[in-house]
Amino acid sequence: MLDQGTLEVTGREQLPARQATVTVRATTVALQPPRSRSQAAPAVPLSAVLVREEAPPEGVEPLERLLLTTLPVTTAAEAWRCVQRGAPGDTSIVDITMGWVRSPPVALKRHRQGL
Repeated sequence: MLDQGTLEVTGREQLPARQATVTVRATTVALQPPRSRSQAAPAVPLSAVLVREEAPPEGVEPLERLLLTTLPVTTAAEAWRCVQRGAPGDTSIVDITMGWVRSPPVALKRHRQGL
C-alpha cells in the first residue's frame, strides 16, 4: 500500500454524494503482445494503480478503480496524480474497472492532505 486518503464521491442516480476513505496501491506490469502475431513484438511496460475503499458504509458498494498508465508510478504522490488526472480526454490513463476510458459515472476528487 502506497497511501490512504479521502476521496469525494459525487452522487448519481439514487446514491448521495459522500466521502470515501480509500487505499492506493501501485505496481508495474508488462502488457504482453498477442501470441497470434507473426512478428515478435515487445511487451509494453505499464503502471497499474488500484484505488479501493476498504470499509464502505453499510449497504453501499465499495469504490474500486483500476487505472493503467504509461506514466511511472513509484510514489504516493505519483499515484494520487493518476487518480486526479484521470479526467475525460486524458489518454495517458485508462480506467479498466468497468471498461470505461476514464469517464466513469463516479467522479473522484482527493481532499488535500499534505500532497
